Amino acid sequence: MLIEISSGLVVLLFNMLILKITGNIGVAAYGVVCNIWLVCIAIFNGLAHGMQPLTSESYGSHDTKNLIMLRRMTLTISLLLSSVIYLTVFTNASVITSLFNKTNNPTLYKLAIEGFKIMFTGLFFSGVNIVLTTYFTSIESAKIASTLILLRGVILIAPASIILSQFGMKGIWASLPLSEIITTCVGMIYLKLKRAMN
Repeated sequence: MLIEISSGLVVLLFNMLILKITGNIGVAAYGVVCNIWLVCIAIFNGLAHGMQPLTSESYGSHDTKNLIMLRRMTLTISLLLSSVIYLTVFTNASVITSLFNKTNNPTLYKLAIEGFKIMFTGLFFSGVNIVLTTYFTSIESAKIASTLILLRGVILIAPASIILSQFGMKGIWASLPLSEIITTCVGMIYLKLKRAMN
C-alpha cells in the first residue's frame, strides 16, 4: 500500500515540476523513461518476492547461515541484473526513445535519452532497496521495511526533486538516484545494527 501511494505521489510531483521546466514535451519524455523504469522495477520485485518465503522459512527455523546466504545471493543477483539492464538501456537509449517518439520530436528525443542515462544509475540502488525491504519484512522487521519504503518513496524523493529541479531536467532525473543511494546507506546501517543485536 505504501509503495503504491508513494509512487502515485512521486509521479504527480514530477509531472508538476517538469511542466514548469519544459512543458508537455518534458512530461512526455518523463513518461517514456518512467514506463521503462517501472518494467525494470517489476523484475526486482519478482526477485524479492521469490526470496521472501525462503528467508521467512530460514528465519523461522533459526537457520542463520542459510538466511545470510539467501540475502547475499539475492543482493548479488540484483546487482548483476542492474548492470545488464543499465548497459542495455544506456547503449539503446536512442532506439527505445524512438519507439515512443513517433513524431520524431527532437526535444523529446534529447530529454528522454538524457533521462535514461541519468535516472537509470539509480537502478543499482533501487534493486538493493527492494531486496532489503522484502528481507526486513520476512524477518519480522516491518518497521525498518516501512522506513525504507517511506524514505525512497516520499521523504527523500520529494525534497530532492524540488531542490534539484532548480538545475532543470538534469536535476529532476538525478533526484531519484540520489534518494535511492541515501536509502541504501540507511538500509545497510539497519542491516549492521540487526547483525549486532543477533
